[in-house]
Amino acid sequence: YKLNLNRLEIKNGSFSYNDKQLNHTVNLKDLSFIIPSIYWGQPDSSFADVEFELSQGGSFASLLNYNIEKGNFSGSAQIEKLDLQAFLPYIQQYMNFSDVDGTFSSEILFSGSQTNLDLLEISGTFQLDSLKLKDDQNREVLGGQQYKIVLNSAKPMLQKVDIDLVEFQKPYVYFAFIDSLSNFEKMLVYSPEETESSTEESDTVSESELEVVVNQFVINDGLIDFSDQRFREEFNYELSEVTMDMDTMILQDDWVNINANMKLNKRGTLNAELGMKPFDPLDSIQLNYVLTDFQLPDLNIYAKHYAGL
Repeated sequence: YKLNLNRLEIKNGSFSYNDKQLNHTVNLKDLSFIIPSIYWGQPDSSFADVEFELSQGGSFASLLNYNIEKGNFSGSAQIEKLDLQAFLPYIQQYMNFSDVDGTFSSEILFSGSQTNLDLLEISGTFQLDSLKLKDDQNREVLGGQQYKIVLNSAKPMLQKVDIDLVEFQKPYVYFAFIDSLSNFEKMLVYSPEETESSTEESDTVSESELEVVVNQFVINDGLIDFSDQRFREEFNYELSEVTMDMDTMILQDDWVNINANMKLNKRGTLNAELGMKPFDPLDSIQLNYVLTDFQLPDLNIYAKHYAGL
């Protein structure tokens, strides 16, 4: 038997998905789906195109080529300005963020074989723009102008990842000690099923199994707001103009070096070289730094509390 179907198409469709457990609805509009041709039982390739827009903002397009005789496939997927607000209920399952703002874009290429899953390979770019995450007091705790990852190649079945670039443009972090816990620890969501035994039994990927290469890691013009609220007076300190770059990192390497520079509370400067073991960074750390114009009065609150000065 031979099958030959041509121009299977949907135009201007709509689709609504409701997650009743989270009481969250995602609506798709202008849904277009086209399969130019499907061949079965003869040495030809089949093609499929999918395009749609989300009513909350963003668009998706994909292309798939499939060779029935050889079992090979290849294709691409493109996401444009996907509004992150649609994912807030899923993020809140793990962290108590009150709001998320920003968009996600990506261009992905993939290829592989139905008969040999080890040949599956993925490459592309992944990008977050204008990211803002707020806590339950509506304060921004994470943000950034742009977060970007350029993936040279990923072979999931072989556990191999080659990343060309990880780049953070103007990242922002608000980190606070409120009592014995930090603000991020307080935002964590713990389910009743999470016990010490389940944590101990969880599977981990060993260093020998996973091959990860990061050719370039860059942070430009970062800002860290630090607040210590455990004392009578609140201690606030700002690390600004944070820049960081890293040597090519291979997970199995014994050592990697990181260079960092930052402004201390808008007055002092810190230039640092940090060395560590990639797979186990807490095992051994080497830090060389130059501190310039660090203002001792910035530490008055600690001096009063611990030394009465």
